[in-house]
Amino acid sequence: TVGGDFTVSVTLRDDDGGARTDEFLLTVILANVEFGAADFADPEAAGGTLQLVRDNDTVVSQVRVAITGGTATAGVDYDDSIFPQVVTFDVGELTQTVSVPFFDNNVVELDETITFEVTPVSNAALAEQNTTTLTIVNDETAGLSIGDISQAETDAGQTAYDFTLTATNPVDVDVTVDFSTADGTAVQAAAG
Repeated sequence: TVGGDFTVSVTLRDDDGGARTDEFLLTVILANVEFGAADFADPEAAGGTLQLVRDNDTVVSQVRVAITGGTATAGVDYDDSIFPQVVTFDVGELTQTVSVPFFDNNVVELDETITFEVTPVSNAALAEQNTTTLTIVNDETAGLSIGDISQAETDAGQTAYDFTLTATNPVDVDVTVDFSTADGTAVQAAAG
């Protein structure tokens, strides 16, 4: 807890020129507020959650949570319309959560990040962890299917056959496919 005790002097003057000075003790209590971790991670389909913590629950405190960057794209990967957001800790509360809506898509892509910063608004001071990173964990997968083909062979040399692979979901990353062939009614030619 930061703050402290301060002696305050107040002098009141009336219209007749009289004055009275009183002193009293003023206690200022601020709570140290920070993110609960340096990193958070949630699946794309679930949306994200950040945790804020403070060290004193005897006062109402407010902080502002703002987006400061990351690799994710606002409006495409997550909803940034609720940021910056003021978060209130009521008396008796040591933790608060901030929800970050993700846009779930069916695209297989790399994990992406959003970075946040917390700043004091009222009755709050910053502790050490005033920034955090939220990772949007890609939770999509894609299956592959190979299409059948029918093509006449030639008697001269080798004949190339093109097969079409189809992904069950869009893919925004490089895909590598291992393949092999097996004899059916056609057999592999002998080497040589």
